[in-house]
Amino acid sequence: PRDENILIAARSGAGARRHKLATAALASARSRKRLWMRVIECNQCGELITAAGDDELTDRLADHLKSVHDDEIERGRLGNFVAASAYDAMDS
Repeated sequence: PRDENILIAARSGAGARRHKLATAALASARSRKRLWMRVIECNQCGELITAAGDDELTDRLADHLKSVHDDEIERGRLGNFVAASAYDAMDS
């Protein structure tokens, strides 16, 4: 919302330079949002599993457990594990 207010102020006659700066600030804020991801560590081997959100992270963890450890765990249990153990991290 703050970034949108800057953009609105720039468009209301504050000048072309301020408009460019506001547009750049908004684009920068949007790109920073995409850098965040959800991360969980496999409790069997320690590998970091990453995804954009918890649903995708649960799917990726299930795929990892099946392909690497030949282990299938019920999706509800994995979802609970992800909800309790996953954390936000910045993509580098």
